[in-house]
Amino acid sequence: MAYSKENLFLLRLPKDHADRVREAIRTDALRDRLQIEFFSGQRYVKVKFDEDNLSGKLLDLPSIIEVHKTLDKRTIYKTGDISQMVECTKEHIEMPEERLDELPLSRRKEMAKKFTSNHGIAPPLKNIRKRRFRKTAPKKFIDSPEIEKELKRLLREDLQAVNVSYKVINEENRQDDNQSVISGNTSSRAHTPAFPPDEESMTSSSLNEDVAKSELMKMFKEVTSSSEDEEEEEITVEVTDDEGSPSNPEIVQLHQAIVDLDLQIEEQKMKIETTANSVLRARFETFLSELERQRQEKSEELQNISS
Repeated sequence: MAYSKENLFLLRLPKDHADRVREAIRTDALRDRLQIEFFSGQRYVKVKFDEDNLSGKLLDLPSIIEVHKTLDKRTIYKTGDISQMVECTKEHIEMPEERLDELPLSRRKEMAKKFTSNHGIAPPLKNIRKRRFRKTAPKKFIDSPEIEKELKRLLREDLQAVNVSYKVINEENRQDDNQSVISGNTSSRAHTPAFPPDEESMTSSSLNEDVAKSELMKMFKEVTSSSEDEEEEEITVEVTDDEGSPSNPEIVQLHQAIVDLDLQIEEQKMKIETTANSVLRARFETFLSELERQRQEKSEELQNISS
């Protein structure tokens, strides 16, 4: 025999009424003595037991309670789930005129909070909804358009930069560096003496330190005396060209600028050849064209000055 699915809820009554209802259930005398009537969207309840009238609400429990039945105390059949409880009081509860299921969705959610029980059916489950079922923290969503805008701004600044440098670090190289640092620390520890030095070694080391200090003082005096002699001598150097006439400083600066630009151009060409990333390669090519344009301008300026 299998039990059919049942619609169940708990009924919580005041202490004196609960004892009388429990006794009526034991004696099988509950029929026609207990009446339950629902009002206003199945949320407000009126309970009549014998001549006593009670008012109550249908509350939602924090969790679901399973109900099982058995015939032979070996095989158990699940007959339903309990997720609501009717809590009755002797005080009169005023019921609203409008039905709760006919209210707008916004007001219906507000009214649903009044019919939510924060406690379970046992004392350890007091205030269980706030202690166990806490509100989850809101997720912080990242605005992707803002990130894209910031990335484009950084790329534009990189294109306007005079020089861009980068360094690629592999995980293997980083691990090798860490291992080398660890091995260096262990080797330095290995060379430290395990026992303190004796008195003879300490005296010999102190004598050696005194001798080294005296030699260093002599060397310092010689160096200072030679530097003072060199400062007294004044040496004037004049840069001249092949014909013996003083060279134009502007021409020298242009030559130096062209040499620097040539070095930067060669460096950018090497980066373009060794870079596999298309974005970086495009950036390097843009910077290379800018360097070549600057070199062309410097060369034309040098020709104009020389002529």
